[in-house]
Amino acid sequence: MRLFYIVSKSPACSAVHETALEKIKESLAAGHKVQGIFFINEGAQCASSLYEDGSVGGKTQSSYISLAKEHEFPLLVCGRAFKTCGFNASVLKTGYLLSGNIELVMKLNDCDEVKEF
Repeated sequence: MRLFYIVSKSPACSAVHETALEKIKESLAAGHKVQGIFFINEGAQCASSLYEDGSVGGKTQSSYISLAKEHEFPLLVCGRAFKTCGFNASVLKTGYLLSGNIELVMKLNDCDEVKEF
């Protein structure tokens, strides 16, 4: 099964991100393919390079980046949401890609199921 995830909660909601990461890992262990993760609304904050490595946000970022690298799926960030959070491309964390509706629609069309956190 090809899965696509949408994350809309800020990194401060650590329980939501822990649950999302756990569910993604379970899906991968079950042999499913992750098509990507799209960070929208406050979830776009996950892509900011302004988080310190040991902070809650920094740990959340690192977990998503490691998982995406290991399993070769993209971390897509809604550009409008990123801007609304007060960020610009100069603070985009390496490993995340600024994206928009076209990338979102393409991924939605290329998956069997969408899960949102």
